[in-house]
Amino acid sequence: MTQEDINRGEWAAFCESFGREHQDWLVNVEVLHQNGAKEIVGHSAVLENIAVAGEGEVPRKVLISITKTRDEKRVYEVPQPDAMRLTRNDRGADDTLTIESDNGDTTTICLH
Repeated sequence: MTQEDINRGEWAAFCESFGREHQDWLVNVEVLHQNGAKEIVGHSAVLENIAVAGEGEVPRKVLISITKTRDEKRVYEVPQPDAMRLTRNDRGADDTLTIESDNGDTTTICLH
C-alpha cells in the first residue's frame, strides 16, 4: 500500500476528480473521534459526490454525499479539515481517502 498526502491547494480539484471517478461506487464512511469513539456514517452506501466548501486556500469543510436507498440521502460534513491522504492498494488502485479535522477527528472513506 502507498499513501499520498494531498496538498491543501489541490483539495477542491482532487475532490471533484475523486468524486467523479468514484461516483456510484459502494463505500463505507467512518469517523474515529478524538475521544476514541467510532461512528459509522454509511455502510455499503453509494458515493454521490465529495466537495470542498470554503474560499481560496482555507477550506471550511469537506462535504461527502452518500445514499443508501433512493429515499435515504445523507451529506456528511467534515468540519475544519486539516489534512487529506489517499491510500492505494498494492495494485495501485484507490483504496481509502482519509480526512483529518483540526479537532482530532479522522474521517475515512473506504472504497469497495
